Amino acid sequence: MNDGHGDGANLFSSVGNKDAVIGDIQRYLAEHDLDGWLIYDYHGLNPLSGLFLGSTPNLATRRWLYFVPRSGGPVYLFQRIEDNLPRSFPGQVRIYTGWLDFYRQIECILSGCRRIALEYSPRCALPSVSRVDAGTVEVLRELGIEPVSSAELVQFIRCRLDQQQVDSHRAAVEGLYAVKDIIIEGIRNDLRAGFSPSEYQVQQRYLVQFERLGLITEHPPIVAVNEHSGNPHYQPEPDASLSLKPDSLLMLDTWARKREAGSVYADITWMVYLGESVPERIEQIFEIVRAARDAVVEGLVHRHRTGQSVRGYEADDMARGIITAAGFGEYFTHRTGHNLSSDVHGAGANLDNLETHEERLLIPGTAFTVEPGIYLPEFGVRSEIDLYYDPAAGFQVTTPAQKEITRLQI
Repeated sequence: MNDGHGDGANLFSSVGNKDAVIGDIQRYLAEHDLDGWLIYDYHGLNPLSGLFLGSTPNLATRRWLYFVPRSGGPVYLFQRIEDNLPRSFPGQVRIYTGWLDFYRQIECILSGCRRIALEYSPRCALPSVSRVDAGTVEVLRELGIEPVSSAELVQFIRCRLDQQQVDSHRAAVEGLYAVKDIIIEGIRNDLRAGFSPSEYQVQQRYLVQFERLGLITEHPPIVAVNEHSGNPHYQPEPDASLSLKPDSLLMLDTWARKREAGSVYADITWMVYLGESVPERIEQIFEIVRAARDAVVEGLVHRHRTGQSVRGYEADDMARGIITAAGFGEYFTHRTGHNLSSDVHGAGANLDNLETHEERLLIPGTAFTVEPGIYLPEFGVRSEIDLYYDPAAGFQVTTPAQKEITRLQI
């Protein structure tokens, strides 16, 4: 459940014909009555900048932009001393020198435009998309141009997976579950031998197994026991982690992808009880969380079968309603799920009506997690699975769903 930026997604990182990508963008613009897409950046504040400047976006120290019109050729605009910056996509290169020239060039490039997409989100509803400063938005409005959030466009272009990427996600799933079994068996053997490994030691074992299986991760996994499992983003430290002892509850939250460029993450959470009999209170909380998880899957499948679309906030409500009705709404303190791509937290629609009001649609070709949780002071429970929205078959669960807490007989 950690944020980061990987090496991009399908159309940007793997396609050879960038003209085809521009064609996809322009068709989207036409279908949504947009006159263009403005990718604007200063000092790498826009995560998309690296996609259009190749692998060296940090070389750009002045304002620059890339504009894709609804029809016609794209345009780069650079400051004069940076006119040789590497470019990933086709387009005419225009140069400005001073600030007045910069504004004149923008007015010329955007001449005739009424509505353009850019990395902007009204009221900052989606912070991950809101990357263009307010002053630049003011410039567009002074030109009579309506700024439109590029959130849906970014998802459409960046987050739809090709078959190779879907296969890479499934390979990552297989690897994560293989490692999970190795880790649990190792803990069992430790406890039987009278040794109580620390959370940190178990976390480091994960990284060794990832290396062995050719998996990489942006951040180490979460290994949390008892009260630490009540912290959704807990990270064990070498000198400040609990020991795994008999009659304890353990949360294992892991995410990884294959090493190959463009491969897609898998992300799972598994609950383990270090003993033969799970306490009734823990069982009760797990059953509520499991019901919330399954309600999302059932709701998405039903929507697809009946030809109805689903927005991210609606999927979140499916899980949150179950947990709230059970009396634990205040303890479900994060969104229900997030997009998966070559970043563990991808740029697509999240399942969220808590942290943000996610109005983007869940679109075919994308993958995401479903991970409701209840976090009490004494312990927490999360159950996490991954789904892929197959364009033909609909929503598919790609990870085995935990049906009961794993009991570690010692």
